[in-house]
Amino acid sequence: MRNNGGGRLTAAAGLVLALLAGCGHSGDQVATGAWQTPAAPTVRTDLVWFAIEPVTLPGAVRLPKTAALGGPTFSLQMTELAIVTELGADFISSLARVPNSTGVSRDATAPVPATAGSEFVLVRLTAVQGRQLGRVLPGFPGSGTSAALRVGTETREVPHSPSEGVLIAHVPTGAPVTLVVEDAGREQTIDLRTGVPGPNAITEYARRLPQATQRLTLAGLFAGRPPGTEVKVKLSASVQLYASGRWAKPGHAFLLVGVEVEMSDFRGIGGRIDMARSLTVRTGGRTVTGTFAGGEFERSPNITFLVTASGGLVAELPADNLTKVTIGFTPRGGITLDKKPATLLLSNNPPVTLTLT
Repeated sequence: MRNNGGGRLTAAAGLVLALLAGCGHSGDQVATGAWQTPAAPTVRTDLVWFAIEPVTLPGAVRLPKTAALGGPTFSLQMTELAIVTELGADFISSLARVPNSTGVSRDATAPVPATAGSEFVLVRLTAVQGRQLGRVLPGFPGSGTSAALRVGTETREVPHSPSEGVLIAHVPTGAPVTLVVEDAGREQTIDLRTGVPGPNAITEYARRLPQATQRLTLAGLFAGRPPGTEVKVKLSASVQLYASGRWAKPGHAFLLVGVEVEMSDFRGIGGRIDMARSLTVRTGGRTVTGTFAGGEFERSPNITFLVTASGGLVAELPADNLTKVTIGFTPRGGITLDKKPATLLLSNNPPVTLTLT
């Protein structure tokens, strides 16, 4: 009996040990699954992206106003710079929407680390103050412009942007990073790590170019065809380095003078204003000659009784002393009323002098 009891005790003990061993093994599996560290999100090693969402640049350094670049179709101002080894959650929401371009998966939530030996260069870009071109980075389809990032000896395409935001670049630690922009056939560069423009930068475009505008409300009358009508006239002048598809010669600039006419029409105003006969421009004590264009009357697509006409002058002049422009405007040319030749008279319409700033 003692032997049988001992056998039963031994068997029972073995069963208990087996159960305990099984429970311990099961517990190890649960613990291992609960504490397993998820894989870190990945990112393209050659990442270049432009985030337009509001994001904060950790440890950002403010850059001077000289950290700017511009051309005929774009303007950019580097305002903040940060260099980090990981991107936080506010960046992930932008990068995860385009996984094919960024390498960040759509379900990524954790911070995105840079790969070994790499870092992220973050630059906040805005438009140059006073230059509202609607594009911070060029390169939109069919524009004939481009933007690229030169990282050491490697060149990467930069997505164009119609608005302000943060340029994100994943680069080798300490590698030179240069933004290269081609606009209207000329290449310009700026160092993204310092904000220093390259020697090929067109400094005039990195600030507001001289310009001025004045609006007039005048009493108008078609000769011999009462009643009168209110005529709104907008006069403008600006200095540009690129116009009519070409760059100004060294030491010269283009003076652009514009005229916009707007008035109500219930009698069939048509034809065109001959800008060459209607517009006189003086600056620096001389009368300006150049290329005149425009002047056709068009009906407003939104207000059927409103007609407008616009045109102006482009002239290449010595760049010095283009600060004051005197504009005289007397409508002449092939204006019609009810399809018959007509003369539009404007009262109290002396020449206007604009100071370009």
